[in-house]
Amino acid sequence: MYSIITMRNTKYETFNLLGFQEKFKNDLDCETYLIQVRWPDGMPCSKCRGLQLYRLRKKMKYRCESCGHFTSPTDGTILHKTRTPLLVWFWTMFLVAFDKRGHSALQLESELGVSYFVAWSLIQRI
Repeated sequence: MYSIITMRNTKYETFNLLGFQEKFKNDLDCETYLIQVRWPDGMPCSKCRGLQLYRLRKKMKYRCESCGHFTSPTDGTILHKTRTPLLVWFWTMFLVAFDKRGHSALQLESELGVSYFVAWSLIQRI
């Protein structure tokens, strides 16, 4: 049985496999969760620390209204400048973290439908 515990407003939220699948349906759900976990009071601009950001439509980038600087919720993380979808990253972290025996790149390749090189790279970065 898989479960994940995260801290949110000093309460613990537990996910089992079905709960994880329900919570993270697409990349936008993963992005929103990442922002909430890293910055509970709102994501600041990485240059001027302003909180007035707006999201670009097709990319996971935010632009500051004050200084015009572009920032991303993945800046400064292992997800920085990745071309792999966030949903694949979240599933990889979930599967790797909660398998007692470990998870191989071959297993991830077949379970997530990614190439062996991508699966291996994800495991190495984690």
